[in-house]
Amino acid sequence: MPLGYRKPGKILRLNKAVYRLRKSPILWQQLLTQTLINIGFKPIPHEPCCLMYDEILIFFYIDDIVLVYRKSEKAKAKNLITQLRSRYNISGGEDLQ
Repeated sequence: MPLGYRKPGKILRLNKAVYRLRKSPILWQQLLTQTLINIGFKPIPHEPCCLMYDEILIFFYIDDIVLVYRKSEKAKAKNLITQLRSRYNISGGEDLQ
């Protein structure tokens, strides 16, 4: 148990994933993938963290998300980002360096 919560003879049950636990990354990957599929993205076979929506590509690694699109798809990409921001607390959004 985390410091401050230790009580002899007690066991805590987690209701959701907690940062730095062994299963947290896979649970986050599954949750984000399902959210993206619900928005309309389609998984790319054999690439578990890479999905496509028309000509927009999104890939993620733990808590870093990259959205790749042509300039002609910018309005559609902004709409997808807005949908993600309505579900998650997302920071950033600047161009990659």
